[in-house]
Amino acid sequence: MGKTVQLEPSPKNHIETLMKVGYSMNMAIGDVVDNSVAAEAKNLWIYSPPSEEPFISITDDGHGMTENELQENMRIGCKNPNDTREKTDLGRFGSGMKTASFSVARKLIVISKKKGHKICCCIYDIDLIIEKDQWLIEKLSEEEIKNIPELDKVFESGHGTQLIWKNIPRYKSNIEEINESALAEDITSMKKYLSIYFHRFMEGRDKVNFFINNEVLQATDPFLTQENGYTEGQSDSQYSPNGKIDIQVHILPHHSKLSIEKIDALGGIDEIAKKQGFYIYRGKRLIVEGGWLGLAKSSQLGKLARIQVDVPTTMDDLLSTDVKKSSFQLPPKIRHLFKRMISSPIEGSKRKYNYRGSQEEANDFWDINDNKREERITYEINATNKQFSDLVNKLKKENRKYLISYLKKLSEHLPINHIFSSMSSKPKNVKQEEIDWAEFERMLREETWK
Repeated sequence: MGKTVQLEPSPKNHIETLMKVGYSMNMAIGDVVDNSVAAEAKNLWIYSPPSEEPFISITDDGHGMTENELQENMRIGCKNPNDTREKTDLGRFGSGMKTASFSVARKLIVISKKKGHKICCCIYDIDLIIEKDQWLIEKLSEEEIKNIPELDKVFESGHGTQLIWKNIPRYKSNIEEINESALAEDITSMKKYLSIYFHRFMEGRDKVNFFINNEVLQATDPFLTQENGYTEGQSDSQYSPNGKIDIQVHILPHHSKLSIEKIDALGGIDEIAKKQGFYIYRGKRLIVEGGWLGLAKSSQLGKLARIQVDVPTTMDDLLSTDVKKSSFQLPPKIRHLFKRMISSPIEGSKRKYNYRGSQEEANDFWDINDNKREERITYEINATNKQFSDLVNKLKKENRKYLISYLKKLSEHLPINHIFSSMSSKPKNVKQEEIDWAEFERMLREETWK
């Protein structure tokens, strides 16, 4: 047997790699929130006021950590991903808090207090690690902790953990207005993200209260189960030695039954269409929001289709959940089950749209000619309409051709692409019944049509 040689990665190179794992701001926040949920927090506060040196603070009133526990949790890969976890433990590799933080900020401050123990604090400073080429953390005394300007008041009488991101490259523009604008955009996006991805933690008997800059977040149900027009589809379960996968089919209400606020909460009509498909929950936490996982194609008629999949954290190894908990791979048996469930919601979605289409077709003014053999659809003025017939009969025979020529051009130049775009993105804004005919009526009163 050959000689073994230990090759430890260079900390300064390693941390540069971890900074580029691929977290978005929202994903990074989500990974930190996972830890708060695992700590059985009842309240979670995210705070980031406008500032010359913007920072983001995330505080919870969970169990907190002792000094030794905090130091151990600052270690990269402090947990074995193969260890058995509690059902509420949303962690995976023991790296999420650190890698998420390194992708967003160059300085990570973690303050924690466990009931019956003193407050403690550890700091990761990326610039220091790169300078020394060592995995170094700074530990503060109780007096030094009290002098941290961003220290949360939760520690005055209770327990919990506070994480502070400082020296955030995204907010390092020389123009303060750009930094403030970027921060405001991130806060808005963060609210929508947390409201959907953690919506099941925001409701129920054991709910967690989420606050962003003192505003209470409300859960956004991606399935709109309480809305008029919602349809619950079939359900199924798959059992294995590692746990049980529960599957529930949902058909969203047609947009005509939804308020503008509900549509906006889901990102608008375009986003509703894009996010058809599977909604994968890991321990009640959403990790995949839409998409058919290569098992079907997205379509306009299928955009109301949703399949909710609940996966326990005990099945991470089987599903190859990644470090960001944002994707996984399907074993053949589960892939087959998913494929079997797809047709039901897609057909349900199509039925809702076809029904709406039938209602809209049922008028006397337009004919919809769907020639399936020639694969051609045309929208034509109904020549048998009684009002149209009466109008034509009142015209002199030699003048009828001018009317027909105009109506032909009117049909040919129907702005179909614009109508499709508007109905896809802003259907509530399309209000044909509110056309202002005042100018036409004025012109009718004139001797000469101008």
